[in-house]
Amino acid sequence: MTVDHLRSLKPVELQILLNIWLFYRDVLERFKQCRTVLIPKSVPAKGPADYRPITIASVFYRLFTKIVSSRLNWSVELNHRQKGFIKKVDGCGENIFILNAALTLPRSQHRELSLATLDVAKAFDTISHHSIRRALLREGVSESSIQLITNLLSNSFTVIENSSGISAPIPLRRGVKQGDPMSPSLFSLVIDELLDDLDARGGGFTLGPNVQPNCLAFADDLLLSDSKAGLQSNLLACYRYFTARSLVLNVQKCCSLRLYKVPRCRTVGLSMEPQFYLDPAQPDTVLPVFTAADFLKYVGVEFNPFGRRRDQLTGPRALLDRVCKAELRPQQKIQLIRSLVLPRFLYTLTVGNPVSRAAAQIDALVLQAVKRILHLPVSTQCNDFIFLPKRHGGLGFTCLQDTADFIQRFGCPVRLQALF
Repeated sequence: MTVDHLRSLKPVELQILLNIWLFYRDVLERFKQCRTVLIPKSVPAKGPADYRPITIASVFYRLFTKIVSSRLNWSVELNHRQKGFIKKVDGCGENIFILNAALTLPRSQHRELSLATLDVAKAFDTISHHSIRRALLREGVSESSIQLITNLLSNSFTVIENSSGISAPIPLRRGVKQGDPMSPSLFSLVIDELLDDLDARGGGFTLGPNVQPNCLAFADDLLLSDSKAGLQSNLLACYRYFTARSLVLNVQKCCSLRLYKVPRCRTVGLSMEPQFYLDPAQPDTVLPVFTAADFLKYVGVEFNPFGRRRDQLTGPRALLDRVCKAELRPQQKIQLIRSLVLPRFLYTLTVGNPVSRAAAQIDALVLQAVKRILHLPVSTQCNDFIFLPKRHGGLGFTCLQDTADFIQRFGCPVRLQALF
């Protein structure tokens, strides 16, 4: 079923179909047939763990689950620490601001900080349907709605598409589908009980009067504490919670950080030894240490142990160089920069606290890359054609300096399409 099939129906016909599904609290099995595409996380991919499975269902099924998800989000209230998949909330900006403050305050105020990031391996794929039902009951969702969601998750199957062809149908007996509009809401509901438990435990990092967050939740969880013991206690609680719900933490992708007060010196030191663990009975659950030589990437922004990374040109320069060297036609490279690369740069410039003139310097890098792709002289009389809208004969690129300043000054989420 494609979008063309959906558009061929009259609105009243589509309304009747969706109401029938809602009445019977289920969808016909033919609409539950999915296809899964494996996207490599790294190149070259060495095994199944190096692929991210994206499961795509029928467009009718996705439309129905989007409506169900919207009504579910309206009827439940998640923990205020959950910033992922929440409409009208700048979750990335809020969490980045808190994390940057937590990393910079210990040096200026001579305080301790213990921090850990947790990564759930195959989170969407391994979450049990029993845990989802438990979370829905906890939020007071009606039995009829729970039955509807349970039926939508049951009796689904998928086929895997790759270069060798299409696999035999594979039943989906656990997890939620990446690519399903309802999946983020269901996963957030399961994690919500853990966030409430952490709030009740306390032991966070003090940012101000009555402001003591101990957890930042988005795609992955990040734990904060004023003390080593407080963080360790919360880590054990998280490990027990995830284990009880058949979720496994990927220890290699987790990390820990401890800044401690140096005696008789108004400064803080960075601990280089692993000090935090998930299970004292299992030595392989000791969390790796985040050192001064490393960078922690949180929701797309890089941090060092003392705050946000100051060098904001290395990443854009490397990414633009990869685009220039890609085996693509010049017009394809231009479209790639305009539609994917520039929004990525704009995001990093508008969240957190960017370095002065970083946007202007990245604009200069983009200009150099465009001239390199189009075989133009390095020095040209006029560069306005790059930022001129496409309808006027230009390339339609966004001026990062002007756009980033506008968004930061007025706090307005500008739609990039309106600028081209």
